[in-house]
Amino acid sequence: MLQIYLLRHAETDFNKRKMVQGQKIDAPLNMKGVSQSILLSTYLNELEHSKKNFHQVFCSSLQRTKQTLQPFLDSSSGRITLQEEPLLNEISWGIHEGKIPSKRMKKDFNEMLNDWAKGDIDTKVEGGESARDCLVRVDSFIEKFLEHAEGRILICCHGWTVKFFLHRLINSSLADLKHFRVPNTGLFALNRQSDTWTLHEQAPDLHLKTKLS
Repeated sequence: MLQIYLLRHAETDFNKRKMVQGQKIDAPLNMKGVSQSILLSTYLNELEHSKKNFHQVFCSSLQRTKQTLQPFLDSSSGRITLQEEPLLNEISWGIHEGKIPSKRMKKDFNEMLNDWAKGDIDTKVEGGESARDCLVRVDSFIEKFLEHAEGRILICCHGWTVKFFLHRLINSSLADLKHFRVPNTGLFALNRQSDTWTLHEQAPDLHLKTKLS
């Protein structure tokens, strides 16, 4: 059996200010994000103690994912090797990256999501990626790292990357993903048995809520 934990990175100032990040904005964690990463490390260590160790740990090439996992890596005393994989990068939002969404940007974004939900997955913002572009990356990661894997794998990536993984692995519709909540440090556990994936556990941020509220 294969079990994967999909994790969104901790908070950055761009998240706090509700600004568009995407790929070109390589923002570090803010103070809340650092606190989240420390609490996350405690949770992951407890998870390993109660079950089994992670056989592989992946992050994207953006520093917010690496910083999210750093306390957990530090606590492993070198047992865990972090594998950086650009296929896990966030969707590119093109000309919108680094901006606070205007009414026009929000309108264009919603129209694009509606197009995706209708099956037009090639729609994208100027200079950005389409749903198809991101799904190609996710499919490549699945084929390269998950197709023949067993054990337990931790993947720290980004909000929309998590959504595209869920779309591919458990057949969530793109229409549903428009409203799917993936907060900072949102965590989703999926099991694969006999080539069938199931969402085993969904804890968007319950492992942090009581300590951060």
